[in-house]
Amino acid sequence: MVHPIMLSILSFFSIFSLPSDRSTKWETVFIREEIIIKERWITNLTGEKTRERRAEFLVEAKAKVVTELLRQDHFNKCWMGNVDRFHSFGKSSPNQWISYTVYAIPWPFKKQDLLSEYTLSQDQYEKNYYIQVKGLDQTPAQLRALIGVNRKYKRLSNYRAEWHIKETEQGRSRVVFTASSTDPPPFPRWMMDPVLVRLFADNFSRFKNEIEGLQP
Repeated sequence: MVHPIMLSILSFFSIFSLPSDRSTKWETVFIREEIIIKERWITNLTGEKTRERRAEFLVEAKAKVVTELLRQDHFNKCWMGNVDRFHSFGKSSPNQWISYTVYAIPWPFKKQDLLSEYTLSQDQYEKNYYIQVKGLDQTPAQLRALIGVNRKYKRLSNYRAEWHIKETEQGRSRVVFTASSTDPPPFPRWMMDPVLVRLFADNFSRFKNEIEGLQP
């Protein structure tokens, strides 16, 4: 039996996809508390069908507030769940930073870490924000002393994600998070998929509740 904590982490990373022009349309696979989870199948360059996963929802906060919270370590550790460490570096830059995450995975699974590069862009009216997230395989030299090298961790590097945060009416924002990974699946998909989709929704329920709990 797969440990529930392991499944929770896999809900973010067991999304196997590569960019392709042979993509299917997004299909809604789960809805809870107005959080919509979608998936689509694509065909990669080797002819294998793979998948992307997306969460869409509204949150009672301005787009700028949501974007600023995504740069805060405490907030990210809370909504992600099952995280031992979360640290951001390079916060002095307004548009680019790096985060380091260590996931709380129980024995006998090997602990996993993720080093991600974030790139932020926005429109001139501060109503649309885009954050591109890219997993890094190697630790930049300037961060090695801060992060350290732990060979007991499995580095998650084949990871891509995007946030689109769009302010709508009355100070609300529409959040769309899309993620993909080319890491091979550790377990059969038929066993993981139904649970992973629900855990994916759990993460964004926490995300939404954490933000709205901070609003006056």
